[in-house]
Amino acid sequence: MAEQKLKVDPPITQVVDGVTVGYEVVVTTSSSGAFGNKKVISDVRAYPVDDNNQRLKGAKQLYRNGIWSKNQITTLSTEQQSDFHKRIQRQTLKFASNTNTTSPQWARIEGSNTNTPPTATATETGKASGQNTTVNGAKNIVSNVIGGIEGISQLASEIQKGGLYSQIDKFSMSSGSFDTNSDTLILKDYSGYLRYPLGANRNQDTLKMTCFRYRSPYRDAIESGSIGNIKRNSPFRERLGTIELPMPNSIVDTTSAGWEVDYMNDITMSAANKIQESAIQYGAAAGLQGLGVPGAGTISKLALIGSMYSGAAKDSGLGGLLGANVVSMLGSNLGFDIPADQILSRGGGIVSNSNAELLFRGVRLRRFSFNYSLVARSDQETRSITHLIRAFKQWSAPRKLTGDVAEGSQVQAGGSSLFLGTPNIFQLSYMTTENGQRLVNKHVHKFKACALTKFSVNYSPNQQWLSYEGGAPVIFNLLFEFAELEPIYNTDYTNNIPGGRQADPLGGTGSGDLMPIQIYDVGY
Repeated sequence: MAEQKLKVDPPITQVVDGVTVGYEVVVTTSSSGAFGNKKVISDVRAYPVDDNNQRLKGAKQLYRNGIWSKNQITTLSTEQQSDFHKRIQRQTLKFASNTNTTSPQWARIEGSNTNTPPTATATETGKASGQNTTVNGAKNIVSNVIGGIEGISQLASEIQKGGLYSQIDKFSMSSGSFDTNSDTLILKDYSGYLRYPLGANRNQDTLKMTCFRYRSPYRDAIESGSIGNIKRNSPFRERLGTIELPMPNSIVDTTSAGWEVDYMNDITMSAANKIQESAIQYGAAAGLQGLGVPGAGTISKLALIGSMYSGAAKDSGLGGLLGANVVSMLGSNLGFDIPADQILSRGGGIVSNSNAELLFRGVRLRRFSFNYSLVARSDQETRSITHLIRAFKQWSAPRKLTGDVAEGSQVQAGGSSLFLGTPNIFQLSYMTTENGQRLVNKHVHKFKACALTKFSVNYSPNQQWLSYEGGAPVIFNLLFEFAELEPIYNTDYTNNIPGGRQADPLGGTGSGDLMPIQIYDVGY
């Protein structure tokens, strides 16, 4: 066997951490044939080289015969790998031509890539695919279609047998495939209930944040297939831990609804009336238009305008308005953009009354922000703040499949996951003491179930690093951003709450998400 350097122009180089790294491409030839009189290219490899273009000591190949090694580390992007591969292909073919050597198949395959070797049915450069390839390709297509139909049939059978959720439940949030054990271990040293500052008066007003595992509140409604009677369950599944902080310095709640300006002129209002009076006829016309019958839509619209005009008083001005709309419509059919209001404005200095009105469009969800500055006054308090930060970071993180942890599956960092699980959610309550009892404060707003959408920690809030021995920061600035999962409705201002949804803010076993609202209570 003979080995030679293969000149690739321009050379293969890349910049890594500010240093230019080069690659050496080596081609190996060997003899073949009955008398060894035929030369073939047996190998083409690429190795990293130093500044003097000398192969690095102990360097292993990063590329061989059209494929980049998946076992060696390289910072080449996919685009760079593809570009270098094509350049190596071209130079390999050129080398083979100049040295009267048979080129390897991978170098002759158009469209081959650096991730998978050429397939048996790939077309070589300059050669027709041939009938056999076409026949084989057709057979493969038919085989794939039949296999796909069989797969769909099996899936449909499974769904029909146990329902769609029989498939989803295998990896749902309640399947045991998502680890929750580690979430409860964070506050193990505090029996699942951490208060800051340590030694604070238990009767002072606080913001209590309890973390719960999430469950889909509409699961039962979707599975039942009911329409118009969709009931929501509590999204709280099981309590994972509670953290209680002093009342925030800023307590603000803003309620809003989705009101938007809407427009409907007199013609549109009248058209709605006429269409509902003759719904069958106009429905049939719409069907003809959908079938592609020429002019069906235009004829129906002209007939509708005619019926509006015949039913109106002749001196009402409706004739001019309808006439402008007819001209606009006919012009549009001929390819001209002539808005009806522009005809009225330019011709008479008037526009049709749009009957503008603010209309309700839907609901909006509330968001809340809290800022805290926590000062560690002892090693124990530093430890509690560290646990607090860790808890909120881990609790609010998206979840990965870990298998059935109860059966001994190990939680492993960086593992693959077909699905992502919903992060944990929170029940927030402003707590106070009244007549010696801890109660939810009725003089400030209440919360529905919340997601922690953002959690930010500033470890040097005064733009200067201050720490105790061991590197523990003296001051931590925390920013919480919560968003409610469900909008606020007028029916929430009541103490009549369905079973399973009444919240227990004092930390009992209940997992409801709605607070009972009395008359003397600001509510949500």
